[in-house]
Amino acid sequence: MRVAYCTPMGVERDGIGAYSRELYVHLSQLCELEPFPLDNEVHGRRHFREMVRAINRCDLLHLEHSSNYFKVPLYPYRDGYPDFLRRVRIPRVAVYHEPVDHVPIYPPHLANTRAERWVNTVKYVGKRLLRPVIDRYLIPRYNAAIFSRPERVVVHSGFHADLVRRFAPGAHVTVSPLPVPDMTRIEGPANAEPIHPFAEGDRVMTILGFVESRKDYIGVLRALTLLPARFKLLVAGGCPFAREAESPASTYGKMMRFAKENGLRDRVHVTGFFPDSALPRIVAATNVFLVPFLVNHCSASITTGAASSLPVIAYRTMLTGEMNRNGAGIIEVSGWEEIPGIVLAAEKDPSVYGESVGMGERYREKHSYHATAVRFVELYRELLA
Repeated sequence: MRVAYCTPMGVERDGIGAYSRELYVHLSQLCELEPFPLDNEVHGRRHFREMVRAINRCDLLHLEHSSNYFKVPLYPYRDGYPDFLRRVRIPRVAVYHEPVDHVPIYPPHLANTRAERWVNTVKYVGKRLLRPVIDRYLIPRYNAAIFSRPERVVVHSGFHADLVRRFAPGAHVTVSPLPVPDMTRIEGPANAEPIHPFAEGDRVMTILGFVESRKDYIGVLRALTLLPARFKLLVAGGCPFAREAESPASTYGKMMRFAKENGLRDRVHVTGFFPDSALPRIVAATNVFLVPFLVNHCSASITTGAASSLPVIAYRTMLTGEMNRNGAGIIEVSGWEEIPGIVLAAEKDPSVYGESVGMGERYREKHSYHATAVRFVELYRELLA
């Protein structure tokens, strides 16, 4: 059995390709894989058609999808993915990390020239004007195509499975929870510099991943204002778009302005983008992970906490509820107002975190990458039988 492994495993930017790389290690021990790396560059249709010809010489396709990996000229309005799927002639297993029912729209980011700024602004305004039409007419057609064509669709949660079935009732969907990484496999450089400037003994709360509008940074900073000075915030991640950090209107700009205006600047540190090798230093510096998502999102922050035997405090969403029903041990809160009370109580009584950490460790054993790889190979064999 030779599996075409078509994933962004070569992209190392705040963990984008971490899932693919870790899964590859375990899958390659169980079956023969031929890598077909995806990237964020804009390619013509010829690029993807040549890739398909090579993929069709394998027995099965394992595909990790994001629209960012299949852009063709006229970006960001043209997607080569449906054409790609249609041309693959072998059984297809498509992993959708975050299937959506709408077009995500982000404010225009800064650019190097006036012409680039105009282009970014026009794209943004165009998306805003077209979004109602796209969401009502094009997204349903697009989703029906990409969810129904693969022989098996893999998502990480039950609510994502329901979303897929809403657009493609006949889709064959498998729920495979986001695996917990093996932190012992990640090697950091010897004698590396500390990941933050905080003093020894400070209590560090960490938000992991992209600096983006889906997270409630301002709420977390409000919580920080209610905590003693020994509590610090480590934002381990960078901005998704070039030069966004320089824009006062961006999520990053608003976060740093709030920190400055409220005397928190020396209590907040943003790492920027980091390689996988920096993750052990981030974990070593962390006392508790915060996951302040305002939307349902499959966050690696939660699984990183479980991997590191650290507590995770997360805003209550459909995802956190589902993971807790499966034993993840997440400490769910309704908003930032509950964070100060929990972290102060845990500082006095470590048992506040004890049950949560213990459940996370058991969850880690159940949903390891090796266990996930075994389930994928069983799925491959089922499709090829």
